[in-house]
Amino acid sequence: MAVHLRRVEPKGHHLAKHHYRFRLASALAAVVLLMGVAVPAWAAKTVGTRLNLFGGDVPTAGEPFYVVHGFGNLILSDGFEFAPWDFVLYVDGVEVKDSGVTVERREDGGLNYGRVYNFPKGMTGEVTFEGHWYQSCRAPDSQCDPGAPPGSQYESLALERTVDFGG
Repeated sequence: MAVHLRRVEPKGHHLAKHHYRFRLASALAAVVLLMGVAVPAWAAKTVGTRLNLFGGDVPTAGEPFYVVHGFGNLILSDGFEFAPWDFVLYVDGVEVKDSGVTVERREDGGLNYGRVYNFPKGMTGEVTFEGHWYQSCRAPDSQCDPGAPPGSQYESLALERTVDFGG
């Protein structure tokens, strides 16, 4: 199985169409955090083994698998912070709808958030996965203009992984 990783150019993708789903996930994450639910607080169902875009094992042809990526967010000293941070996955250039989100509270008080993408029938042949991470303009290391409107984000990382599943 051949595996190739490379950074790709940002898509310049605006998350407006993801805004509603993000707001719903944010609201649920806030409820989970404020209720003090134990880890994991809320997890989307996954199938098979994980395929990590940063490298590692690859499922065999036709074997179910999932991709999950996202961000770890912090609780700021002035209260709860869950600004628009997100992850979007493309497979062979086509955006994939997520299967759900996973939210877990860490022991340090932070919150991990990730989008889950299930592939219950697996895949065969050579497939290119592209991950795009979008970060909040409210982040301390933000690359946004100081006057960016509330809720703005920028693409902080774009990564491509080409996998040959065989078959």
